[in-house]
Amino acid sequence: MRIKEVLYLLLSLVFANNLFSQEITVMTYNIRYDNPSDGINDWNHRRDKVSEVILNNKPAIVGIQEALKNQVDYLSEKTKYKFIGKGRDDGETAGEYSPILYDESKVELLKYGMFWLSETPSKPSIGWDACCKRVVTWGKFKYEGEVFFYFNTHFDHQGDKAKKNSSKLLLNKAQEISKGAALFIGGDFNFNPDNCSYQYLVDPELSVSVKDSYFIAKNTYEVRPLTLRSFDVKSDFAGDIIDYIFIRNGIDIINYSVDSSNNGTAYFSDHVPVIVKAKFVK
Repeated sequence: MRIKEVLYLLLSLVFANNLFSQEITVMTYNIRYDNPSDGINDWNHRRDKVSEVILNNKPAIVGIQEALKNQVDYLSEKTKYKFIGKGRDDGETAGEYSPILYDESKVELLKYGMFWLSETPSKPSIGWDACCKRVVTWGKFKYEGEVFFYFNTHFDHQGDKAKKNSSKLLLNKAQEISKGAALFIGGDFNFNPDNCSYQYLVDPELSVSVKDSYFIAKNTYEVRPLTLRSFDVKSDFAGDIIDYIFIRNGIDIINYSVDSSNNGTAYFSDHVPVIVKAKFVK
């Protein structure tokens, strides 16, 4: 092989590797529903700051929880992100959404859908001992030639049986829909890492288990930060870890972080968002 051919081959490999190693930023954020009784923390007082948090982190995709239709519409307009997802109460516009916002300049939406966390996942329904209807919104995307899925959800805050069965259903549906492709699962799961439903999701003995991005990130915090904070920066509220981004199949997590932005006295939601930078690998 001539020297020019060798150099051309080496340059081609370097170029391909650079394309292959592009990082993608993915985020999950419980924005707190539009509740007028929140007073100074109601949606109208903080909606621009929530938009700024998203824009400042520049995610290709962000899963949102607790959003009512007016909140989804506002964030989509303010950030210029497109969105997928519908209201959980009727599969149209009623009730909270668990939408996925995406930057169409970075990712291409290929397909999307939604299912309920219940015994009848194809229609609006309450599952097991849950307090209310809960949904999963999913999208199939392409980024730099790589196809992957993002599943966004908000588990019930009361029913233990609902949490356990939702974990099983989520894993099985994610496997069925993604067919083994790379995937992210983000959301507010309303349980901490000690909970049996969390342990089920990450159980390595399961053929469909996922990994918690915090524990596999190459760069992260020494002490895991709380994601449920309350609005008050100086509150005595103990807080908890209930928001996660899980991954599976061909994804490396480069960095895990939360965004603790606040105005000095209050966060912009009672949760802080989780952000990961990831790479697709073979």
